[in-house]
Amino acid sequence: MDPGRRNFFLGRRATASVRPPWSTDAAILSACTSCGDCATSCPSGIIEMGAGNYPEIRLDKAECTFCGRCAEVCRADVFDLARKPFRHTIAIGDDCLSKTGIECRSCQDACPEAAIRFQPRLGRSAEPALRADLCNGCGACLAPCPVSAIRIVTEQEAVHA
Repeated sequence: MDPGRRNFFLGRRATASVRPPWSTDAAILSACTSCGDCATSCPSGIIEMGAGNYPEIRLDKAECTFCGRCAEVCRADVFDLARKPFRHTIAIGDDCLSKTGIECRSCQDACPEAAIRFQPRLGRSAEPALRADLCNGCGACLAPCPVSAIRIVTEQEAVHA
């Protein structure tokens, strides 16, 4: 199954598959029972049972508030609250309105960590700059972006960019 094609036909934005906070692919694939308790307990409604009936986060719907309910209700050994919640950050693409000369700061306004700032440019609109060290991966900036210019990138992708 091609998830990109499926998302297209379902009218979803293409986003990277993201596991719930404090979990890893390895932990989910080895211990998750696919009971769905994490999904039903999520107050933001961003956890869905995805490919293989394993939990995935849909950060294009809403942000993760790190409430921890998914970890609280899990009966399997999937979540490790001692680890960093997410191992990804975001990247702002060249199709960003501000990068094309149209004033927009919706991502900055939505970011609870102030990880996105706008740098003034002489004679042009300000350009977004990401402070990756401040980004917690919550996804608050994704849904407000009117042109879907923000995408999730793994830490490895961010280093090689």
